[in-house]
Amino acid sequence: GVMWGPDGRLYASDNGYDERGSRPIAHAPDLLGVVKKNAWYGFPDYAGGVPVTDARFRPEHGPAPKFLMRDHPPVEKPLATLTHHVGAAKIDFGRGSEFGFPGQLFLALSGDMNPVTGHHQERLGFEVVRIDPATGKVETFFKAKKEALGPKGMEYVATAGPRRPVDVRFSPDGKSLYVVDVGAVALLSTATGPAPRPFSGSGVVWRVTRQEAAGR
Repeated sequence: GVMWGPDGRLYASDNGYDERGSRPIAHAPDLLGVVKKNAWYGFPDYAGGVPVTDARFRPEHGPAPKFLMRDHPPVEKPLATLTHHVGAAKIDFGRGSEFGFPGQLFLALSGDMNPVTGHHQERLGFEVVRIDPATGKVETFFKAKKEALGPKGMEYVATAGPRRPVDVRFSPDGKSLYVVDVGAVALLSTATGPAPRPFSGSGVVWRVTRQEAAGR
Protein backbone atom coordinates (compact mmCIF):
# COMPACT_ATOMS: atom_id res chain seq x y z
CA GLY A 1 0.00 0.00 0.00
CA VAL A 2 1.24 3.47 -0.93
CA MET A 3 -0.66 6.71 -0.34
CA TRP A 4 -0.13 10.41 0.26
CA GLY A 5 -1.43 11.50 3.65
CA PRO A 6 -3.30 14.73 4.39
CA ASP A 7 -0.08 15.93 6.02
CA GLY A 8 1.70 15.80 2.64
CA ARG A 9 3.84 12.78 3.54
CA LEU A 10 4.01 9.59 1.46
CA TYR A 11 3.19 6.44 3.46
CA ALA A 12 3.96 2.85 2.46
CA SER A 13 3.29 -0.57 3.98
CA ASP A 14 5.94 -3.27 3.75
CA ASN A 15 5.75 -7.05 4.16
CA GLY A 16 8.75 -8.44 6.04
CA TYR A 17 11.08 -11.28 5.10
CA ASP A 18 9.81 -14.87 5.10
CA GLU A 19 11.21 -17.92 6.86
CA ARG A 20 11.76 -19.83 3.62
CA GLY A 21 13.98 -20.06 0.56
CA SER A 22 17.79 -19.98 0.45
CA ARG A 23 18.00 -17.26 3.13
CA PRO A 24 15.19 -17.82 5.65
CA ILE A 25 14.65 -15.00 8.16
CA ALA A 26 12.27 -15.71 11.04
CA HIS A 27 9.91 -13.30 12.79
CA ALA A 28 10.65 -10.33 10.54
CA PRO A 29 7.96 -7.69 11.20
CA ASP A 30 5.66 -6.10 8.68
CA LEU A 31 6.08 -2.33 8.66
CA LEU A 32 4.51 1.03 7.96
CA GLY A 33 6.92 3.74 6.92
CA VAL A 34 7.17 7.26 5.60
CA VAL A 35 8.96 7.55 2.25
CA LYS A 36 11.75 10.14 2.38
CA LYS A 37 14.14 11.38 -0.28
CA ASN A 38 17.50 9.55 -0.33
CA ALA A 39 16.58 7.37 2.68
CA TRP A 40 17.57 3.69 2.95
CA TYR A 41 15.10 1.31 4.56
CA GLY A 42 17.33 -1.67 5.25
CA PHE A 43 16.83 -4.21 2.46
CA PRO A 44 18.39 -6.76 2.34
CA ASP A 45 20.17 -6.65 5.71
CA TYR A 46 17.80 -4.91 8.16
CA ALA A 47 14.23 -5.53 9.32
CA GLY A 48 12.44 -2.62 10.96
CA GLY A 49 15.75 -0.91 11.61
CA VAL A 50 17.26 -4.02 13.25
CA PRO A 51 20.05 -6.05 11.57
CA VAL A 52 18.93 -9.48 10.36
CA THR A 53 21.95 -10.94 12.17
CA ASP A 54 20.14 -10.26 15.46
CA ALA A 55 19.23 -13.46 17.33
CA ARG A 56 15.50 -12.74 17.10
CA PHE A 57 15.57 -13.42 13.35
CA ARG A 58 17.33 -16.78 13.46
CA PRO A 59 15.14 -19.48 11.86
CA GLU A 60 14.33 -22.70 13.66
CA HIS A 61 15.52 -24.69 10.67
CA GLY A 62 18.41 -23.19 8.77
CA PRO A 63 21.51 -21.04 9.31
CA ALA A 64 21.51 -17.64 10.97
CA PRO A 65 21.13 -14.86 8.36
CA LYS A 66 24.32 -13.11 7.28
CA PHE A 67 24.78 -9.67 5.76
CA LEU A 68 24.74 -9.46 1.96
CA MET A 69 26.09 -5.90 1.85
CA ARG A 70 29.56 -4.98 3.11
CA ASP A 71 28.78 -1.36 3.99
CA HIS A 72 25.43 0.04 5.14
CA PRO A 73 24.18 3.62 4.97
CA PRO A 74 22.13 4.95 7.92
CA VAL A 75 18.90 2.94 8.12
CA GLU A 76 15.51 4.66 8.31
CA LYS A 77 13.28 3.59 11.20
CA PRO A 78 9.65 2.64 10.46
CA LEU A 79 6.74 4.72 11.69
CA ALA A 80 5.04 1.57 13.00
CA THR A 81 6.41 -1.93 13.55
CA LEU A 82 3.74 -4.61 13.18
CA THR A 83 3.80 -8.29 14.09
CA HIS A 84 5.46 -10.70 11.66
CA HIS A 85 3.37 -12.01 8.73
CA VAL A 86 0.24 -9.93 9.39
CA GLY A 87 0.09 -9.23 5.66
CA ALA A 88 0.20 -5.41 5.61
CA ALA A 89 -1.68 -4.33 2.48
CA LYS A 90 -3.39 -1.12 1.33
CA ILE A 91 -4.12 2.07 3.25
CA ASP A 92 -6.39 5.13 3.37
CA PHE A 93 -6.92 8.12 5.64
CA GLY A 94 -9.99 9.28 7.57
CA ARG A 95 -11.58 12.25 5.83
CA GLY A 96 -13.88 13.92 8.35
CA SER A 97 -15.40 14.12 11.79
CA GLU A 98 -18.71 12.49 10.82
CA PHE A 99 -17.10 9.05 10.57
CA GLY A 100 -14.47 9.94 13.15
CA PHE A 101 -10.68 9.72 13.30
CA PRO A 102 -9.89 12.45 10.73
CA GLY A 103 -6.31 12.20 9.50
CA GLN A 104 -5.88 8.74 11.00
CA LEU A 105 -4.44 5.98 8.80
CA PHE A 106 -6.41 2.78 8.20
CA LEU A 107 -4.41 -0.28 7.11
CA ALA A 108 -5.72 -3.65 5.86
CA LEU A 109 -3.93 -6.73 7.23
CA SER A 110 -4.66 -9.75 5.03
CA GLY A 111 -3.39 -12.29 7.57
CA ASP A 112 -0.61 -14.83 7.81
CA MET A 113 0.12 -17.66 5.38
CA ASN A 114 1.54 -19.94 8.07
CA PRO A 115 3.21 -22.40 7.53
CA VAL A 116 4.10 -21.32 3.96
CA THR A 117 5.88 -18.10 4.99
CA GLY A 118 6.88 -18.93 8.56
CA HIS A 119 6.42 -21.27 11.49
CA HIS A 120 4.24 -20.09 14.37
CA GLN A 121 1.08 -21.28 16.08
CA GLU A 122 -0.71 -17.97 16.59
CA ARG A 123 -2.87 -16.50 13.82
CA LEU A 124 -1.85 -12.97 12.88
CA GLY A 125 -3.54 -10.19 10.92
CA PHE A 126 -7.01 -10.75 9.39
CA GLU A 127 -8.15 -7.25 10.37
CA VAL A 128 -8.13 -3.53 9.69
CA VAL A 129 -6.05 -1.45 12.08
CA ARG A 130 -6.05 2.28 12.78
CA ILE A 131 -2.71 4.06 13.13
CA ASP A 132 -2.01 7.53 14.47
CA PRO A 133 0.53 9.08 12.04
CA ALA A 134 1.76 11.40 14.79
CA THR A 135 2.75 8.62 17.21
CA GLY A 136 2.72 5.35 15.23
CA LYS A 137 0.29 3.83 17.75
CA VAL A 138 -1.60 0.86 16.27
CA GLU A 139 -5.13 -0.17 17.35
CA THR A 140 -7.51 -2.84 16.05
CA PHE A 141 -10.46 -1.25 14.23
CA PHE A 142 -12.32 -4.03 12.37
CA LYS A 143 -11.88 -7.73 13.16
CA ALA A 144 -13.95 -10.88 13.67
CA LYS A 145 -14.86 -11.59 17.30
CA LYS A 146 -13.04 -14.52 18.88
CA GLU A 147 -16.30 -16.41 19.44
CA ALA A 148 -17.13 -16.06 15.72
CA LEU A 149 -13.98 -17.82 14.50
CA GLY A 150 -13.85 -21.31 13.04
CA PRO A 151 -12.03 -24.31 14.60
CA LYS A 152 -8.24 -24.44 14.98
CA GLY A 153 -6.54 -24.20 11.63
CA MET A 154 -9.73 -22.89 10.00
CA GLU A 155 -10.27 -19.80 12.16
CA TYR A 156 -10.56 -17.38 9.24
CA VAL A 157 -12.06 -19.89 6.81
CA ALA A 158 -15.12 -21.14 8.70
CA THR A 159 -16.23 -17.69 9.85
CA ALA A 160 -18.52 -14.98 8.53
CA GLY A 161 -15.52 -12.69 8.61
CA PRO A 162 -13.85 -10.45 8.05
CA ARG A 163 -11.43 -13.02 6.69
CA ARG A 164 -8.61 -11.49 4.65
CA PRO A 165 -8.93 -7.70 4.17
CA VAL A 166 -6.63 -6.42 1.42
CA ASP A 167 -7.85 -2.88 0.70
CA VAL A 168 -9.58 0.00 2.47
CA ARG A 169 -11.10 3.12 0.93
CA PHE A 170 -13.25 5.91 2.30
CA SER A 171 -16.21 7.19 0.30
CA PRO A 172 -15.73 10.67 -1.23
CA ASP A 173 -17.89 12.21 1.50
CA GLY A 174 -15.84 10.44 4.19
CA LYS A 175 -18.92 8.90 5.84
CA SER A 176 -18.25 5.24 4.96
CA LEU A 177 -15.21 2.97 4.97
CA TYR A 178 -15.21 0.21 2.35
CA VAL A 179 -13.09 -2.87 3.03
CA VAL A 180 -12.20 -5.35 0.28
CA ASP A 181 -12.00 -8.87 1.72
CA VAL A 182 -10.70 -11.58 -0.65
CA GLY A 183 -12.40 -14.24 1.47
CA ALA A 184 -11.39 -17.64 2.79
CA VAL A 185 -8.00 -19.15 2.03
CA ALA A 186 -6.98 -22.40 3.71
CA LEU A 187 -3.41 -23.70 3.89
CA LEU A 188 -3.52 -27.41 3.09
CA SER A 189 -0.84 -30.11 3.22
CA THR A 190 0.13 -31.54 -0.17
CA ALA A 191 2.76 -33.94 -1.47
CA THR A 192 5.00 -30.96 -2.25
CA GLY A 193 4.34 -29.10 1.00
CA PRO A 194 1.68 -26.68 2.29
CA ALA A 195 -0.27 -24.84 -0.38
CA PRO A 196 -3.03 -22.18 -0.31
CA ARG A 197 -6.55 -23.15 -1.33
CA PRO A 198 -8.95 -20.23 -1.97
CA PHE A 199 -12.72 -20.64 -1.67
CA SER A 200 -14.61 -19.30 -4.67
CA GLY A 201 -17.41 -16.88 -3.88
CA SER A 202 -16.26 -16.12 -0.33
CA GLY A 203 -14.88 -12.65 -1.06
CA VAL A 204 -16.94 -9.61 -0.03
CA VAL A 205 -16.85 -5.83 0.27
CA TRP A 206 -17.70 -4.56 3.75
CA ARG A 207 -19.23 -1.12 4.31
CA VAL A 208 -18.44 0.35 7.72
CA THR A 209 -20.42 3.36 8.97
CA ARG A 210 -20.74 5.13 12.27
CA GLN A 211 -23.73 4.38 14.48
CA GLU A 212 -24.53 6.95 17.12
CA ALA A 213 -25.10 5.77 20.65
CA ALA A 214 -28.69 5.86 21.97
CA GLY A 215 -29.74 9.29 23.15
CA ARG A 216 -27.20 11.16 21.03
